[in-house]
Amino acid sequence: GCGRGGLREDLDATGDTMRKIRAGVIDFSLLVTPHAAKARNPFGWKLRGPFAFGDVPTARVVYTQIANGRSADDTLVLDKAGGYALVDGRRRSLTDSNLAELRGSAQRVRTGGSIEIGKWIKSASGCGERCARGELDVAAAANTLLELAGSRRTLSDAEADQLAKATRNATYRAEWTDEHLLRNLEVHVDLGFASPPTLREALGKLVGATFDLQLGMQHPRT
Repeated sequence: GCGRGGLREDLDATGDTMRKIRAGVIDFSLLVTPHAAKARNPFGWKLRGPFAFGDVPTARVVYTQIANGRSADDTLVLDKAGGYALVDGRRRSLTDSNLAELRGSAQRVRTGGSIEIGKWIKSASGCGERCARGELDVAAAANTLLELAGSRRTLSDAEADQLAKATRNATYRAEWTDEHLLRNLEVHVDLGFASPPTLREALGKLVGATFDLQLGMQHPRT
């Protein structure tokens, strides 16, 4: 598609097919960088590897946790018989924390797979063939971003609007295939400190932080 209307239709169609993706290779990350002087270290996670949803979901993902200036990798395998971790190439039973990571990873893959990019956009301009970029509607994206960042709190519509007003910058860049399957999505959101007290409480350490989300999908199958 070309032109603004065409780009919006392309983004809507890409958002619609996200929910239909049943398998692929995901490259998904979220990095939160606090602006507060006491909390300089970015935190977040990366998730890379093949997955398949079905009656019994399967995956083999490298899960990287980023915290306190350090990162640690775990290779987590989910197969029809259950799950296990690979440590230095050796198979290990999943610890409770591995299992929690694996469940969290599966949930993140599902959340990533249900991002309604069409509803997240304010503006769209072309950046090459099957590529769009522009401003993001933070109110529409807020709860998905908070969920991915580990928040258990859901914002009301009014709070999401307040968050949008406190946002300094919010942009996206999306690429898709000719079948409207997502290839890559990058989201950058810079939250200001000027949030109302209730919102500050809901956001916790996410107040006044920068979110960088990247979602890449290779060999997606519906």
